[in-house]
Amino acid sequence: NGDGTNDIFTAYGNREVKRVSRLLIYDRWGDAVWQGVNFQADGSYGWDGLFRGQPMQPGVMAWICEVELIDGSTQKFAGDVTLIR
Repeated sequence: NGDGTNDIFTAYGNREVKRVSRLLIYDRWGDAVWQGVNFQADGSYGWDGLFRGQPMQPGVMAWICEVELIDGSTQKFAGDVTLIR
């Protein structure tokens, strides 16, 4: 809603995370609605709840995240996020 609180969904990491290799958001039908690649895990970049420039309807979205660690290894995470307006 643009109030500066929870306006984006993103990945946060500690000092061991070099970067977010990929963060994918899917709707309930399995269609990809957003993808971010190669960004810092500092909360400055993420999905804003839009799809093709339009606000999505509230609902549960699935996400998959792959991060690269400073030692060169990768880790994958997955879960869901509820979009509310």
